[in-house]
Amino acid sequence: MNLEDENELLFETTDDEGDSLLEYIKEFEHENSNTTTSVDAETKTDDSSIELPKSTTQQNSLAHRLIVCANKAGISSSTSERDRISAVIYEASKGSKFFENEQRKDAELTQKIQNLLEKAERTSKQDLTIDEREITRKLEKLDSERDLENYIIHVDMDAFYASVEELDRPELKTKPMAVGGMGMLTTANYEARKFGVRSAMPGFIAKKLCPELILIKPNFKKYQDVSVIIRDVYAIYDPNFSSMSLDEAYLNITDYLHENPEKTPSAVAEELRNEIFARTKLTASAGIAANKMLAKICTDINKPNGQLQLPNDREKIAEFLSKTKVRKIPGVGRVTERLLTSLKIETCDDLRNNLVLLSKLLTPKIFEFLMRASIGIASTEVSDEYDRKSMGVERTFATLSTLNAQLVKLEEIAEKLAQDLEKSSLKGRTITLKLKTSNFIVRTRAKTASSPVFTAEDLFKIGSQLLRSENESIGPFDLRLMGLRVTQLQSKDDLGIEKYFATNQTADENEKNNDTHAPTLDFVCPICNYHSTTYTEKEGTIHISNCLKNQERAPNSGANAKTKQKSTITRKLPDSKKRKLNQTNDLRTFFNNPQPKTEEVSCPVCNKTLKELRIQSFAINKHIDECLQN
Repeated sequence: MNLEDENELLFETTDDEGDSLLEYIKEFEHENSNTTTSVDAETKTDDSSIELPKSTTQQNSLAHRLIVCANKAGISSSTSERDRISAVIYEASKGSKFFENEQRKDAELTQKIQNLLEKAERTSKQDLTIDEREITRKLEKLDSERDLENYIIHVDMDAFYASVEELDRPELKTKPMAVGGMGMLTTANYEARKFGVRSAMPGFIAKKLCPELILIKPNFKKYQDVSVIIRDVYAIYDPNFSSMSLDEAYLNITDYLHENPEKTPSAVAEELRNEIFARTKLTASAGIAANKMLAKICTDINKPNGQLQLPNDREKIAEFLSKTKVRKIPGVGRVTERLLTSLKIETCDDLRNNLVLLSKLLTPKIFEFLMRASIGIASTEVSDEYDRKSMGVERTFATLSTLNAQLVKLEEIAEKLAQDLEKSSLKGRTITLKLKTSNFIVRTRAKTASSPVFTAEDLFKIGSQLLRSENESIGPFDLRLMGLRVTQLQSKDDLGIEKYFATNQTADENEKNNDTHAPTLDFVCPICNYHSTTYTEKEGTIHISNCLKNQERAPNSGANAKTKQKSTITRKLPDSKKRKLNQTNDLRTFFNNPQPKTEEVSCPVCNKTLKELRIQSFAINKHIDECLQN
């Protein structure tokens, strides 16, 4: 799902039911943050003379937007310090294309919020008694289904990349330091955060906030090696822990507590953190609660090198949430925060007290997420396996103005994506090209291939078609970010319907590749009625394939040809071992023999009648593929 309009999701409904609510919110915030791009420094102003513009509300809201995040652990909570940070970022960004784009988006958001407030005023004058009863019923139902039996730990390493670098250079522990470059920072140590420096901030702005800041080039191989050690510790307490990144994970320690009844959840979290420190000399923070959302909120409260447990108790959870800021809810970013703040909703208590109004203003998915969050209902599922929906690679770079230069960069991205697909043994059918121009306009174009792709050549071929088409439609453009993403993923080992069709090998080549130890079967060819008790399943398939080829070569003329076109192959194989051979023959007959142009056909695998689908349509291919998989 790609949301190009940053606010559209809040005001219009959507039929996309594929993503989880939290993923939905996160993607919305990610698409609207625009914080992962570098900015050209054009102003050199003395920080001491900077004052936040106060002439208009719009300027103040823009300054708030540019501050990136005021809730990061280690960043000062004082209003005066945050105003200073906001002013520096505002002045350092002013005049750049990034600033102009943020100005435009902020103005659009401001206008939409104004429209929303007008709608809220009209809604508040209506009789909402029935809606109030319905919301109360939903809340009671959710509360009755609340799961308080699990103990979830959320672990987050403290300033992970920076802390790993400090192991090699201990002198950096007392100096402001960040990992990254002038374009973008990946993280900052706690000394740097005192100045307002944080991850996802352009390095040149960080230098404005802290002129003494030391920048360290990232070494991801080093971070991955340390992460492996940390994950070994996680596995002690939950072998099925869910790793969110190199430095963050969820663990369900319920089973571990049952096996070790003398230990408390808080003691287990402390033991885990101590073990991580013993093996890596790095500190971690943790939150313990009844579900993943609450555990993550708890983690941030005592950062760094601390932990907090929220008891699995309804009243304690309600008390905890009553004063929790809505921005602390995982997945709620600055856009949603500003929307809620405009409605005077700042805490989860405010959220719960305004659910009736919000149900009339927000899309169903956003409302459902916020309703559940307001009473502390969230997922308890922790697993090391997940159904990956997509895989992609993005790169930000100095402006590329020519098509040839853009194609060279695309080839590099396709190569990296192909490597990632290979590592995960995945392939996919839909390829999406993402382009961000020098004036920060984002365009996405997608194409679905006739069969799954995974090689760099195929990815580049489709991506280059999309890129050339975009150049032709709008003319040459300056590009600063490009990405390729593959969706409709499936395992490379899954050949789907193809594995039931003839191979391109000759009979001699297949004979050489036959497993001499493969089991034999009592084989009867449904084409020529040849009988054998020594054929393997592969040999039987090859035999049928050759018979079909010979049948296709035979002259088709006169009445005999018409009879062949109407005939179907009769299968009378008694042994259950021949089921796959039957399916092979059914499928060949189905696809190779001419079929009447009817709106109703029968699946050759399950015999189900498929209505309003033509023989060669994608839908019927998909249905047969699913039947074969089952």
